[in-house]
Amino acid sequence: WRAVGEKTRWMGALNNLGITQSYLNQESESTFRQLLDAVGDNLLERARVLLNLGMVFWNRKDFKNAELHYLSSTELSRQVGSAEIESRGWNNLGMMYQLSGNDSKAEDAYRKALALCQVTGDVEMRGLVLANFAELTEDYEGWEEALNILESAGQLAVVAEFRAELPENHPFHKMANNKWSKNLGGK
Repeated sequence: WRAVGEKTRWMGALNNLGITQSYLNQESESTFRQLLDAVGDNLLERARVLLNLGMVFWNRKDFKNAELHYLSSTELSRQVGSAEIESRGWNNLGMMYQLSGNDSKAEDAYRKALALCQVTGDVEMRGLVLANFAELTEDYEGWEEALNILESAGQLAVVAEFRAELPENHPFHKMANNKWSKNLGGK
């Protein structure tokens, strides 16, 4: 696409390549750096690329660089008025803070993401943030409600992933088992 002057398609191809490389645990930072060069002064696209670079660093467990890129993405998104990208950045920051044990920062990030979901009306993102927030606060009923929101939005695979990735020692397992046994006539 670059050879025929289709810059937008070239940027899309680079983005897709970088995401694919990242999911396959291949080196993708150089692809995203090339994409940053291609987007130039387009701040909206730059925010999107920085969000993806944050994910690359997070996958590498380089949390300092992940945080830097997520924060840069949220700031640029705010500047250009993209609540959609900004909400994703805050949700990712919330997850990262939560996993590192910084619950107060995680809560703040999730609250910012939820406020932005109100602006965008993005039901799927709202469900994701609510599920993450409920895990943080150990609000089982809130978690189930969030998963119901995701199911209603057609995100069955995401719901299955949330349930499958819940750590064995998470209190929701006990709560779910109690709920299921009561529904089956247990105590």
